[in-house]
Amino acid sequence: MTASGEVTIIGYVGSGGAVEIPEFIEGLPVVSIGTGAFYDCSSLVSIILPGSITSLGPIAFSRCHALTSITLSAELTSIGENAFFSCTSLTSIDIPNGVTSIADYAFSGCSSLAAVSIPNSVTYIGCGAFGDCSSLSSIIIPNNVTSIEGGLFSGCSTLTSINIPIGVISIGGGAFYDCTLLASISLPSSVNYVGSGAFWNCTSLSSIALPSGVTRIRSNTFFGCTGLTDVSLPNGLTTMDEYAFSGCSSLSIIIIPGDVTSVGSESFASCPALRGVYFRGNAPSYVPGLYDMSSNVISFRLAETTGWPGVGEFWADRPTALWSGIIPTPTPTPYAYKTPTPTPRLPAVSGDYTGDGTADIAVFRPFNALWKVRGITSVYFGTSEDEPVPQDYDGDSTWDLAYNHSGSGLWKVRGITRLYFGTSADAPVPGDYDGDATCDLAYFRANNGFWKVRSLTRLYFGTSDDKPVSGDYDGDGSADFAWFRDANALWKVRGNTVLYFGTSVDQPIPADYDGNGTTDFAWFRKANGLWKVRGLTSIYFGGIADEPVPADYDGDSTVDFGYRRPAIILWKARGITRVYFGLSNDSQVTNPW
Repeated sequence: MTASGEVTIIGYVGSGGAVEIPEFIEGLPVVSIGTGAFYDCSSLVSIILPGSITSLGPIAFSRCHALTSITLSAELTSIGENAFFSCTSLTSIDIPNGVTSIADYAFSGCSSLAAVSIPNSVTYIGCGAFGDCSSLSSIIIPNNVTSIEGGLFSGCSTLTSINIPIGVISIGGGAFYDCTLLASISLPSSVNYVGSGAFWNCTSLSSIALPSGVTRIRSNTFFGCTGLTDVSLPNGLTTMDEYAFSGCSSLSIIIIPGDVTSVGSESFASCPALRGVYFRGNAPSYVPGLYDMSSNVISFRLAETTGWPGVGEFWADRPTALWSGIIPTPTPTPYAYKTPTPTPRLPAVSGDYTGDGTADIAVFRPFNALWKVRGITSVYFGTSEDEPVPQDYDGDSTWDLAYNHSGSGLWKVRGITRLYFGTSADAPVPGDYDGDATCDLAYFRANNGFWKVRSLTRLYFGTSDDKPVSGDYDGDGSADFAWFRDANALWKVRGNTVLYFGTSVDQPIPADYDGNGTTDFAWFRKANGLWKVRGLTSIYFGGIADEPVPADYDGDSTVDFGYRRPAIILWKARGITRVYFGLSNDSQVTNPW
């Protein structure tokens, strides 16, 4: 009961089936469904809400897998975050007029949801609100919505068309990621922002025209759009970020407007049908690799433009030619191309992204390469094939965003460096191996136990059965080479320690759990949520649905027990905090291993 004499439903212990909530309980009006009130109620089939309900709290009906229908209150004004997350049997929803906001991930994972009615009273629909609604073939966006938020329709694999109303000014990152049947979309003239990966892997999309207000194409915007043949770019466009059209295997020509001054790395990589890129302006700056695996392309330029090499000479590793200004007709060459499958990535080490001595909760979102640090920043950096490896690479006590591209051995540290080191067979194991308080690039090659630290050392230590678990096990300020063998729970630190600790089902999570500057041997057992730190403690915290994310969450120089529950995006640090953050398919970047 609230202080104003109103009732909030905070839990349900009934037998499920068909449930009708009364309008009054003990004479007091029922006005809201609280956070997680019906969470994971697997027996709930249908529910009727009284007319007095005005709000649905976060995860109110999340994971009610048997729920097929719900009658919402006519007085409802808001639907909370993850309210119907993963209600996999829900086939339709009629949102009443009067609702103004639908929060982040409200209907995410409702895989049977085929019909949604959204009234014009709605002015905001949150990130991922209809993500992974794989049965949703069409939807009407209300006229008062001004932003298509990030990931809004990501994974809606049967969505064939959608009308974006005039007045929408932004299309968020990954908004239509993996909408593989989306054949056409018309962006209104009001749109001036299109986020990274907005149309990533829209393999049926054949044409796109960007409005005149769009001045930048962000990373991965059309990555893997294998059916795209017709692209119209606006005259005011100035910048194209990395991987903008990478993997557009049917694209044969594209006209680059005269105001473009910068073209990012691999913007036209893996475009095997691409024959001509026609530039109206002076030669833009570019990053090497612009045309990687697009072997037949020629860069055409107008005679009066500047900054180009001589006709026939190479620019961006491809030949150049003069262009008359007459727009050619696209002639795509059939090509069997498969969009790269994201490689498995190792969650990266914990990081202090602000330099305040406290670990920050952070995620890396594979489908649009979004890094998100809670309460601090959101940055698009990398691709779906990259492993996040943030660390302090410049010795300023603040962790830097970084990734390793497993297919090519490319390491990139945002704002600091870009280089090739290693191969597709290598696992990144960055660490401070020389004790200079700066992270070194390093890799472990599992097939022969080969370790290499850039500019420092190389050695053989371990086998293909071993997991690298480097850390400062002797407290000398330098990372030691170490591995854990699943088969018999053997830990081995080079030149230091050999011991058996744990079982084959345990996940190694070594860290400094007592604040003495030395890495402790530790593991987490998912089956029962048992954490064990050798010689220190054993506790039960979390369980089979959780991923361990130990880190120093309170800044006391001691690593704290923490876990992330992907299904409901819950993060919990023992005795410190509990928050909801991210998406269920994010990779956490606050985990030592």
